[in-house]
Amino acid sequence: MKLIAGLLIISLSCAANKADTVAPFKASQGILLFNSGFEGDTYVSIASAQIEKLAGADHTVEAPNNWTTFCTKGGYPAAGNFSIFYEGGDSTKRKARLVKDPKNSMNTVLKFTVYEANVVKEGEADPYKTRIQGQVSNTAPGIKKYYQSVKMYFPSATMNVLKNYPENITWFSLAEFWNNAAWGNVPKDPYRLTVGMGHKAGGANPFYFHFSCDKYAIQFKADGKTPEKYIPTKIAGRGNEIFSIPFDTWLTVEYYYQEGNWAAFSTRPAGHFYMSVQPEGKPKIILFNERVATIHPDETVPPDGLTSYHPLKFYTNKQIAMYMKANHTPLEMMWDDLKIYNDRVPDDAALIAELNKPLTFYQRLK
Repeated sequence: MKLIAGLLIISLSCAANKADTVAPFKASQGILLFNSGFEGDTYVSIASAQIEKLAGADHTVEAPNNWTTFCTKGGYPAAGNFSIFYEGGDSTKRKARLVKDPKNSMNTVLKFTVYEANVVKEGEADPYKTRIQGQVSNTAPGIKKYYQSVKMYFPSATMNVLKNYPENITWFSLAEFWNNAAWGNVPKDPYRLTVGMGHKAGGANPFYFHFSCDKYAIQFKADGKTPEKYIPTKIAGRGNEIFSIPFDTWLTVEYYYQEGNWAAFSTRPAGHFYMSVQPEGKPKIILFNERVATIHPDETVPPDGLTSYHPLKFYTNKQIAMYMKANHTPLEMMWDDLKIYNDRVPDDAALIAELNKPLTFYQRLK
């Protein structure tokens, strides 16, 4: 019996390692899905009370670079359909606008500004959270290897006030990646990976980036069909407090999101999340390079890639917005040079090594 058990473990281990190395990874240029520096004839177009769009094209960069097309369903199907979503309020409470780069007046950037919390629950009077998000939906087919590069700018006028917020900041989302979104038609096995900014209470403490992964359970109404609530459970995540987010500095941020579960299979790779940051004029720093489930780990349907993602996000609680309003300072940040790819694997030796690292049998059972 012991001999049979030993042989079984060896055979399973060999099979696991064989599956892990079935398709070695290497750097890839991938397919450019969208590209814009917010230049050219780009402008903000109001679509409705809670949705604005960008229109025009940025001919200073290579195509696909047309916001009108990107903001039209089916315009760039492989990239999806972009819009700016507020969920509540009007331009006196929040807005997204094209402005001059504070470091270079010849450059145009996108600025998010929040004057007060803007999202109100139906039937209630007071807001309960704050949202501006550049969101993408209807990606077809779903993106299984997503790469994004974007520049972020955190102005000192905002951050020097925000750093004195009296509580820890654990919720300030800057990007989200949904694999089966927790809204709309009944999804199967909802999952979300969030990139955010954190801060520990105390004006001398730095701001830092973090990420988290959540799987969702669906609570249905009495009919057993209509979702009533989506209940998240955190399955992974961490912060990187080694890198302190600087103020008044452009940061080039890269994400690589690879669809997969904790373990690799012969038919698909394991999940992976990578994030790097490069302050202007300084070397690139890897913040996260994690083999992690990027789908619901108990998913019952074949993974179909990202179909909803939020590459530009500004999402937090009402208390932070209330604190800033009481201190007569809007919450602001800026974005520039957005690039989105499918199948692009960054040419980073540390990432390639991590993607190709084999798993032992016991690690596969995690």
